[in-house]
Amino acid sequence: MQDKSELVPGEVFVSSSGRLPCKRVIHAVGPRWQGGDKGEQNELFEAVFASLKKAERHKMASVAIPILSSGVFSFPMNEAVKVICEAVVDYFQQNQSSAINEVHLIDNKETGGSCFAEAVKTHFSDGAKRHSLHKDDLLAGEVVHLDSAYVSISVLLVLNK
Repeated sequence: MQDKSELVPGEVFVSSSGRLPCKRVIHAVGPRWQGGDKGEQNELFEAVFASLKKAERHKMASVAIPILSSGVFSFPMNEAVKVICEAVVDYFQQNQSSAINEVHLIDNKETGGSCFAEAVKTHFSDGAKRHSLHKDDLLAGEVVHLDSAYVSISVLLVLNK
């Protein structure tokens, strides 16, 4: 990041991807877990929502979202996954003509991928009408094992545009 100013939880910054196999990297700042009563869920929601908005502004067709804040910031993984899925749902409910057509929910541990897979069943299944993006929008939600040192699990959401 060239700009030396600090970002606060919920803010994002876009940079070039360097040698990574993507066009850009969106750096999102998630919150440090402080017990759950200091607005951490809202800050995490805002970080994911802002990332999707920034991806839209940069005309990205696909986005990969890791389990923000669940590492050194100690956000409980299950809670983080729930908030991330809620932010994705909310974003696409508010932006139904979005150019983003793939969302990869990723983690480098199998436990994280399993958490995302369970959350996808809850938040994106036909039975979860209150969370549905739009009629028949979700075409696939599956766990994909990738051969990479950085990503071992990906849950892919393919959105019908």
